[in-house]
Amino acid sequence: SPLLSPAYFDPNANLNPNSYGYQADEYVVEATRLSEKFSAYNEIGDAWDDRSKILIVNLTILAVSLSLYGLSTTIKGFMRNAFIALGTLAAGVVVLWSGVTMLLPLPRLPEEAINAYADGMGLSWRGDYAGAIQHFDEALSLQPGYANALYERGNAYYYVGNYQAAAADYEASIRAGRTDTNVGWNLGWTYYLLGRFDDAIRVDRAALEQDPSLMGVRFNLALALMVNGQLDQARSEYQSGV
Repeated sequence: SPLLSPAYFDPNANLNPNSYGYQADEYVVEATRLSEKFSAYNEIGDAWDDRSKILIVNLTILAVSLSLYGLSTTIKGFMRNAFIALGTLAAGVVVLWSGVTMLLPLPRLPEEAINAYADGMGLSWRGDYAGAIQHFDEALSLQPGYANALYERGNAYYYVGNYQAAAADYEASIRAGRTDTNVGWNLGWTYYLLGRFDDAIRVDRAALEQDPSLMGVRFNLALALMVNGQLDQARSEYQSGV
């Protein structure tokens, strides 16, 4: 078994095999890399789909514009000029809207940032959080606002005991678009550890609104309420959890 190779197991060390290192090398890094690429390509595909829908609308407006021009040839006087003006206005809207749509940048996540993030995940899986932070830093230098890298760097900071930096990264990952309950759960608990009980209560409640079945978050909320002196509310949350 590769797990018993010298890279992961020393029979003289009286220790278990390094299963986390084996998992990181065997599939964690590559699975993370492929998952991030898949998400990035999907995001680009969704952006092109949105563009195509806008262009279909523009073509419809252009068809109306051409119809107005055609109708203008069948009448005279004020109405003819009105049809020409409306057709010209519609055509101008199409040109402007299409131009803006095509000039807007597509979402792009550089492959180098994905690779740095995946390597950071491998190191984090091994428990090398300091090394993981360096790789997440590299990913964020290549792609500022990389939500997953911000979240995972927050986790790494949490495990090395830098709760202030962890909270800042969780907050930044939310601003970057990552709003799942994992972020809320971790951020709420980190606020609690920092003594920011009001913030912990607010974030825990928001996470429970997303998923009321999260028992860990409910008991964290109850604990924060209790320490914050809101005993009746804490008791209610404990009872709900039970």
